[in-house]
Amino acid sequence: MALPSEKILLDIATETGTPWGLFPLRIKTVEAGPKSTVTVIVDSESDPDIDAVGEYSTALSQAFDEKEASGDLSFGAGYNLEVSTPGIDEPLTRPYQWARNQGRAAHVTLTGEEPAIYRIGALSPDEEHIMLVYSEGKKGNKKAKKKAVALRDVTHAVVEIEFNGAPKNEAALSQEPFEE
Repeated sequence: MALPSEKILLDIATETGTPWGLFPLRIKTVEAGPKSTVTVIVDSESDPDIDAVGEYSTALSQAFDEKEASGDLSFGAGYNLEVSTPGIDEPLTRPYQWARNQGRAAHVTLTGEEPAIYRIGALSPDEEHIMLVYSEGKKGNKKAKKKAVALRDVTHAVVEIEFNGAPKNEAALSQEPFEE
């Protein structure tokens, strides 16, 4: 038996998340044995609150159950619902993700350039550009610099895990307001 389409589930998940400021990034369904699995990855424009995610998960489960009881959905023998937030390896694709990670290092590929590590600076007020901070020069005499980049020119970007703190000059520059 086929599970409900991911589009239908996404519509329900989107509507359900509104009170908590959560929205689904994606939904994945997997038919497996007696119970299928529905995985929902949710995010928010600020860091998602774990309590809000829990409340959302409960509300979404109730919404799916109500739709199933009314005959609008069918999960067959049942389903397991998994609700989670994106991991550190989630690509930065939306302006709010860049703003939320200001000051962090990211592995960034720009159109026509080799991948490089940058520190994320400020997002432009129109949310179309990001300031990227980098160091240039010889060891012991590196200067922090910044460049404005159109988000449309970012082909791939992922936050880097750092075990050492950011260089002070990069950290300071990444916190400056956006100016071209």
